[in-house]
Amino acid sequence: MGLRPSLAESVFDGGLRRAQVAQARAAYDLSVDSYRQTVLAGFEQVEDELVTLRVLEKQAVIEDELVKAAREAETLTLNQYKAGTVPYSSVISAQTTRLNSEETALAVLVNRFTQA
Repeated sequence: MGLRPSLAESVFDGGLRRAQVAQARAAYDLSVDSYRQTVLAGFEQVEDELVTLRVLEKQAVIEDELVKAAREAETLTLNQYKAGTVPYSSVISAQTTRLNSEETALAVLVNRFTQA
């Protein structure tokens, strides 16, 4: 006889169990959606960083070419100075250009390391 009231209570719970199950499912769905958003945000961030690295790589190639050209120009200007065809201020200007190019190339390299 002691089982009958508890059986009746569990059968006629007024929809409480159904509501609890629905609540648990809703909480689960919310957790899954939150996790999915976190994963998608992570993928987006990685993709953005990869694009940045590619851009910096291209920029580094360009800067290296500019450094090479500035070094050649400096060498030519120094040879012209030694030959007496240009003033020393031209050598200083060529050296300044080379130094600025090297500093820019170094800044791009530091940026690449930082992003990586």
